[in-house]
Amino acid sequence: MSAVTIHTAIAISISPWVIKCIDKRRRAFLWRGTEVAAGDHCALAWPKVCRPPELGGLGVPDLTIQGFALRMRWFWLRTDPNRPWSHLPDHPEGIVDSMFSTSISVEVGNGVRTYFWSDRWIDGKSIGEIAPDLLAAVRPRTRKQRTIAQGLPNRAWVKDIIGALTVQVIVQYLHVWSLLDGRQLNSSMDDRFLWKWTADRCFTTAPAYDAFFIGQHPIPGARFLRKNQALERCKFFVWLVLHDRCWTAARRKRHNLQDDDTCSACLQLPETISHILIACIFATEVWFNLLRRWNWARLAARLHTHVDFVDWWLWSRKEVRKEDRKAFDTLVILVAWSLWKERNNRVFSVN
Repeated sequence: MSAVTIHTAIAISISPWVIKCIDKRRRAFLWRGTEVAAGDHCALAWPKVCRPPELGGLGVPDLTIQGFALRMRWFWLRTDPNRPWSHLPDHPEGIVDSMFSTSISVEVGNGVRTYFWSDRWIDGKSIGEIAPDLLAAVRPRTRKQRTIAQGLPNRAWVKDIIGALTVQVIVQYLHVWSLLDGRQLNSSMDDRFLWKWTADRCFTTAPAYDAFFIGQHPIPGARFLRKNQALERCKFFVWLVLHDRCWTAARRKRHNLQDDDTCSACLQLPETISHILIACIFATEVWFNLLRRWNWARLAARLHTHVDFVDWWLWSRKEVRKEDRKAFDTLVILVAWSLWKERNNRVFSVN
């Protein structure tokens, strides 16, 4: 269901209602394996599930953002004048247009394909970024029609300024004048558009998709889940641990589902997920007996100095040799899964 929408999303913007219906079925399949799932069946909000894995998601495509990234390719193809559709009129989406404009810069040659007012051609910035008040004094239609080849020679761009000459406009006008002073066009070379999200400066859809998530904070430990040999269900459990979405006694008490949150193994402390996995006496004994077989007993000795399971895991993997870290990550995930299964047996088994 994620892949079937690609061909449609390349050409048109899919209706939010359609995306909502598709996401409803994808969400139900993930959490219950059925066609319908209520909100209380979902352990994590769907937007978080759709994040890239390094940001704590499962990498399930966000159909809206995927559509934006796919349709950005048309903007990139229009930078090539040899394309048969490059001069056809279009009606760009605001988000796609803004993201594309932010993601490219121009290496100016003859200036024929670059717009003077809107493109990012002055040291990787546009005039709108350098002088926003000056840009506001230019007609919107002129901003989208004036090329560098038309505006730069003989400073023809000055005639485009028709708005009120406030102090801010005059100051920014002088600043732009100084930046453009002495710039010459190279008639023997075409303008070159540079895509900022790839090393070769050429557009690809995957980096365009990832660019929409820039600014979101990564979840510690998430990027190590896909780089080991543990079973998928074990990695899925640890993924829930990273988001603190396991139904421990402490969490159930927090939601007023039970009165007692004491750990069923040690009968001493509140049962949080970190307590189950590293702080409980039973868990500490398991870790010590396992880690000492690989001469990693020093890692078990530091269990009580870390309150959080993820903090201990990330600290411990730095103490392990680089070539052994994948094996260590797999061991941590499998042991965490086993400890959780043992906890469930103690809580739910009928004697």
